[in-house]
Amino acid sequence: MLKIMFLVKRKATLDKDAFSKYWREAHAPIAGRIPGLRKYIQHHVVSGVGGATPPFDGIAEMWYDNGAALENAMATPEGQAAQADAEKCMDLESMLVMNVEQTAVI
Repeated sequence: MLKIMFLVKRKATLDKDAFSKYWREAHAPIAGRIPGLRKYIQHHVVSGVGGATPPFDGIAEMWYDNGAALENAMATPEGQAAQADAEKCMDLESMLVMNVEQTAVI
């Protein structure tokens, strides 16, 4: 299983509430239609630790069977639509994307 994590910042034109609402209510259903997507989780940042301003507004997790499944998914009209829609609410230039291996500790 391939797990990808995205650290995302909202577009400068959106406040935190507008970003969270759009990401949850508009973008999530679009992303949820990507063929081959096994799991999609959004983490909406509520505050920084110790009152610090968090460097990101959210973290997304997406699971695919493997790298080929991800490539195939992104080439579909649904994958392209999700990528295009992300531009409406996210600062894509500041986004960090990582393939990760999950290890359960407890």
